[in-house]
Amino acid sequence: MPRHAPDSNASVATNSSPNTRRRRGAALRGSSRVLLQFLVVYTPFLQRAFGTLPLNGGDWLFCIAVASSVLLLREITKLIGRTADRTRTTIF
Repeated sequence: MPRHAPDSNASVATNSSPNTRRRRGAALRGSSRVLLQFLVVYTPFLQRAFGTLPLNGGDWLFCIAVASSVLLLREITKLIGRTADRTRTTIF
């Protein structure tokens, strides 16, 4: 099968920009941390080594609720700030 030359009009810079590489690196680090946590919690020999127990559904819901609350509270503070800015500009 013949190989095709890359399109000379295609933008290569968008895939190799420093911000894209940084985001990919952060996503890779974050996903690898989650994978390692799952392994420690659910792999029997790692459970013994680290003294962990598997989480049930209720535990997962609690973890998700607590983690989501940080995002929710931050969005609420931004909303309050935007509302205060609009009120301030309307008065003056």
